[in-house]
Amino acid sequence: MAGHILATREAIVSEIENMKIIAVGDIHHGPNLEQIEAAIEREKPDLTIFIGDYFDQFGDQPEYAYLTAKWLKSSLVKPNRVHIWGNHDLPYGFPEYSFCPGFDPAKERAIRSVLGESDWRKLQLWHLIRFNGEHWLFTHAGLS
Repeated sequence: MAGHILATREAIVSEIENMKIIAVGDIHHGPNLEQIEAAIEREKPDLTIFIGDYFDQFGDQPEYAYLTAKWLKSSLVKPNRVHIWGNHDLPYGFPEYSFCPGFDPAKERAIRSVLGESDWRKLQLWHLIRFNGEHWLFTHAGLS
């Protein structure tokens, strides 16, 4: 199972005091989506950033992809959330342009039965936040 990182950071800034950001990366069909949601509810961050790779776990099945897609669809409309593309997500949003290990046409069908083009458009390649003159760049694996 892929490691799941849930990191909290508080930044004291003049515009928004005690702003709390939670960053969640590499869910990969995480069996702990309920725990992640519970942590977000408990911590009540000002912003939650999901840093990609929602899909593909070695040996996973289309039903996991379906459940993760349902979670992602609901998460995309929640306030104060940012969702960034991961390399394992791109083949499902743009199968004609990208490929990643773990991609499977059956998982693609399951994911696309839930997520439509309007959902995919809500994901970002990167997200930049400016805090009191400092910039924080959030990406899945950097920019080149």
